[in-house]
Amino acid sequence: TVNITVDTAPPTIALTEPVETAFKGGDTVSFGYTLTGNNITGLSLTDFVATGLTLTGLTVTTSTATEITGTVTGTVNNGYAGSTVSVHIGNGTITDAMGNTNADGSDTNNGWSRPADAIRPTAALSMTDTNIAAGEVGIIHITLSESVGSNALQLTDFLLNGVSGAATAALGYSLTGSGANWVLTYTPPVATSTSSTITLSADAFSDAAGNNNADNNSISFQVDSVVPTATITVADNTLGAGSTTQIQITLSEACPTFGLG
Repeated sequence: TVNITVDTAPPTIALTEPVETAFKGGDTVSFGYTLTGNNITGLSLTDFVATGLTLTGLTVTTSTATEITGTVTGTVNNGYAGSTVSVHIGNGTITDAMGNTNADGSDTNNGWSRPADAIRPTAALSMTDTNIAAGEVGIIHITLSESVGSNALQLTDFLLNGVSGAATAALGYSLTGSGANWVLTYTPPVATSTSSTITLSADAFSDAAGNNNADNNSISFQVDSVVPTATITVADNTLGAGSTTQIQITLSEACPTFGLG
């Protein structure tokens, strides 16, 4: 008598979806898996097809002759331009003791996807006039790569000459705007002569998905609100007919536009 064991049932795979409903760049992703079959082999990270994320860890929670369960972890790729991240595992991935391979790659529980925004916002700073004279105000335009909330930017997000939080209202700075367009205004005090640099640092603000801005942006400007003065002296202020005298004009600073006419 010869007993022959016939096993033509393919093993199966089921993935447990992440609990999160959406992801941003750099988020950690975790999901479960269950393998079912007769003396099945385990999985490796290369068995998964991942889009928009990098899988980094695979652990086994339980293991028997007919079932293996575990967890896979990964990270959403910063800068990924797609609108969803996903993981899928296809046919022929696991094999049982009889050589049967899974054929359930098209089943809905063999993959998952989630909305994602992994693009970090950027900012550009510009000025039409970087030389601020007496009676003028400095206007710094801040253009963001995407719209942000009404309170996404604050004065404290800016560095003045490398010092965080130094661009205060008390020093003449104010910030207005919303969405992708903002304006930083500087009203210099009277009789001030200085050069300044405004910087919007990386990680100063976030987009709606929670991605922080990626870049440092700076702009420099010169302030001269000191009004020049002139002192006039006359060598001889008592002149007769045909007499001449010398008039000396001393300016408090060089004035290239000063002259006759």
